[in-house]
Amino acid sequence: MSQDVEHIIISNISIEPMILDLIPIRLVEKYEVVPIRKEDRTLVVATNTPENLELKDRLQQETNLLIKFVYAESEDIRRAIINLFGKLDDIFARITLPKSTNQIKKKTFIREIDITMLLSLKEVPTIPQLLDIILYYGVTFNVSDIHIEPTRDQLQIRIRLDGVLHTFRVFPSSFHKPLVTVIKIQSNMDITESRLPQDGHFEIRLKDKVVGVRVASVNTIYGEKITIRLLDREVLRVSLTELGFSKTTLYELNKLINLSTGMILVTGPTGSGKTTSLYALLEELKDSSKNILSVEEPVEYRLDHVNQVETNPGINLDFEKICRAFLRQDPDVVLIGEIRDEKTVKVAVQNALVGALLFATLHSNDAIRTLDRLENLGLPPYLIASTLSAVLAQRLIRRNCPYCQVKYKPSPILLERLKLSQDAEYVKGSGCSNCLFTGFKGRICISELLILDSVKIQKAIEQKLPYTEFKDIAIKSGFTTIQEDAALKIKEGISTVEEVSRVITL
Repeated sequence: MSQDVEHIIISNISIEPMILDLIPIRLVEKYEVVPIRKEDRTLVVATNTPENLELKDRLQQETNLLIKFVYAESEDIRRAIINLFGKLDDIFARITLPKSTNQIKKKTFIREIDITMLLSLKEVPTIPQLLDIILYYGVTFNVSDIHIEPTRDQLQIRIRLDGVLHTFRVFPSSFHKPLVTVIKIQSNMDITESRLPQDGHFEIRLKDKVVGVRVASVNTIYGEKITIRLLDREVLRVSLTELGFSKTTLYELNKLINLSTGMILVTGPTGSGKTTSLYALLEELKDSSKNILSVEEPVEYRLDHVNQVETNPGINLDFEKICRAFLRQDPDVVLIGEIRDEKTVKVAVQNALVGALLFATLHSNDAIRTLDRLENLGLPPYLIASTLSAVLAQRLIRRNCPYCQVKYKPSPILLERLKLSQDAEYVKGSGCSNCLFTGFKGRICISELLILDSVKIQKAIEQKLPYTEFKDIAIKSGFTTIQEDAALKIKEGISTVEEVSRVITL
């Protein structure tokens, strides 16, 4: 791309309504372009492909104006299309309720969403179209979960963005049953059963992008609550570098994944990015000479180079049974979605002992306390010391929005706890349309990696030393705590002390 092309942030620009009308919405959505301003007979248009001469000719023919391209990020353009052309409040205000559930038709398993039609809708929107708009919004803004929640007197829709729930829209309570019915029909769930929890799934297609949708229902005192998980395969196509690990951690992880045997655990609470990290590790192992097997509940993302197996409680097919079957599958690498009980941890160790490199997730507070967790699951210390290669403990913190950063003074108490200077400069996001006025945009890992390759650490495990004594030995062996990693990211302006204190104990 030419250096002469102007770079802009659309959310920082005020665009006149008459300018928006100069390019038809069908072309705006099809080519992802946004008209910015008019300079005599020239229309300035934001695009992610300013070098596209065919597109320039197409727009010139359509508008009868000369076209001058400026560059904007794809994400910025997609959000601008929703904010400038979508008029969501107007669409939501015009939605009508169906007279009966018989009017609600199921689409195919892959639900095609035509956002061009939705944004230019002239007739009264329907409940299925409301669902399409909510899903489109969720995918565009990288929402992980959508909550459809009935309350005493209204229907609340909340979205989880970068790990935090925000209210998206509130509707009259009369919208609850029709919207839930649409979702359940699309997900192949039983619409006549509202007392018992149900699970379902389908896929949505937005142009050439397919996103998995996992649906779960539970009955509350005000009616059925629906939680929708959006499974964007592109989110998992990230490298270890993109996840935010330090150079030292990356170096050590690359050494660990080249081991022929051993057990590597990724720990943290639900929503801490464990699965993403495991998949990134497997991507590094993408090799036709390796037999890679995984057991997951459920399989959320399909990996071409991995033999993925899904648990099935209906036929009593659990982690332990599948892992035992893996012993006879000549494995090179085994991934266990989650170690939950004594049976699973024992068969996991068996896989590691027969010559496979084993990856798994486990719930524990930090890397060192993982050792106690394994012992509580029935593994003797000598077996932990001989089979466990490393523990990666991690959390996800929100990144400062790069579009609205300002200098600020953090809490002196929190700075002291992280051993950060009171006199240094720190930044935070002030809030803008790019980050939905949260001040944050995206997330990044903070982590600690405990490597059990030294004789001192292995002896400390076998001797069952107290936590503080073990930690001192680990630090002397090069162990860096998650608090230290977080402090480094604050120094670099990536996040704030307040955000870190929300996620980990200081």
